[in-house]
Amino acid sequence: MHHKFNPTDKFQPHKDEELIKRSALKIIDFVVNEQDVHPHVWDIIIGYMQWSLTEIKKNLKYNTRYYSEKALEQREPLRHEHVYPQKYIRNLILTNNQKFLDIIPKMIGCTVTKTEANILTKNDRNNPELQSQGWNRYKKAGIKVFDRLKQRFLW
Repeated sequence: MHHKFNPTDKFQPHKDEELIKRSALKIIDFVVNEQDVHPHVWDIIIGYMQWSLTEIKKNLKYNTRYYSEKALEQREPLRHEHVYPQKYIRNLILTNNQKFLDIIPKMIGCTVTKTEANILTKNDRNNPELQSQGWNRYKKAGIKVFDRLKQRFLW
C-alpha cells in the first residue's frame, strides 16, 4: 500500500490544526443552535465536521496521529476509525450533554486494519456502552495503538 508518508515516521500536526478545530467548532455551534436547519442537512454538516477534525491533513486519510500495531505493518487494507464512534459524538452534540469544547478532544482518528475495524464495529453493536469508552474500545478488542507523535505505544 502506498501513501505519501511513512506511518512509522514521527507525526507532524498540520500547521493550522488549532484554527481548523476552532472553525469546525464554530460551524457545529451554529448548526446546533440554528432552529431552521433540516435534520438531514444537520447530520451531513456535523458528519463532515467530524471528518474534518479527525482527518485534518487533506487527502491523507491515513495520516493520523494514532495507528494500530497491525496497521503499521500495512499488510492488509486500512480504515480510518473514530476512537469515539461518529454516532456517539453526534448524539453528544445533539443532546448537548457536554459543552462543545469538551467534545472536540473526543474527535480522534486512528488508522486500523479492515479486520480491526470490523472487530470494533461488532463489539460496539454487542456492547453499545463501549462507544463512550474511547481507547478502552481498542483495549477490549486487543488492539495495541501507537502514538506517532510521541513515538510510543499507548499501553
